[in-house]
Amino acid sequence: MKTVIFVASLLLLGIVQQPNDASASARQSVLVTSGSIELGCDFKDGILTIRLTNLSEKPIVVDRRLVLGLDVSLEDDSGKMIEPNESQVVADAMDRTTAKRRFVSLEPGQSVVRKIDLKKPYRVFVAARSVPSHRVVAYEAKWEVPSVDRVRRIVVTYGGSSIFGDGFEAYVGESPSKVALCLERAKAILRVDSAHLEEKK
Repeated sequence: MKTVIFVASLLLLGIVQQPNDASASARQSVLVTSGSIELGCDFKDGILTIRLTNLSEKPIVVDRRLVLGLDVSLEDDSGKMIEPNESQVVADAMDRTTAKRRFVSLEPGQSVVRKIDLKKPYRVFVAARSVPSHRVVAYEAKWEVPSVDRVRRIVVTYGGSSIFGDGFEAYVGESPSKVALCLERAKAILRVDSAHLEEKK
């Protein structure tokens, strides 16, 4: 088993959406604004919904799948992090064609949305620094939460970590600044009631 310090981002298909006034009333959890972005998160029946919205007056560039730059961590009722199990490595590099399709320019008011079912394996981006060489390794994998019923707190952070820039460049082949990726920081914290983990009958 590799010994690494890792930072992971969940991966699922994102959809660019226009503003929807009705969406706010349906929100069950938390909405955070930070400069040019708004980060909204809902959690119900084991499904985490994340929405990133452009609040600025000019376009911003984001990962259309809302994986690069986004981190999600899960905690139990004691505040201990719940470590997911890595079940499969999916890709260890992004080719130029994929990279060109991966990023999207959000006009003012537009959003990217991702839904993650924590009861099923989900795709993540991992940026790791190996020990003792400190070489940066970046890849996509599928992870599984070992005990979803233990989740009591979800921390969603946008803006990348200290290792993100190196991991991004190793995976994409260009730096975040070269892509003009928006990395304004925002954090949303959800406190989970056990009833939200029950599957719909």
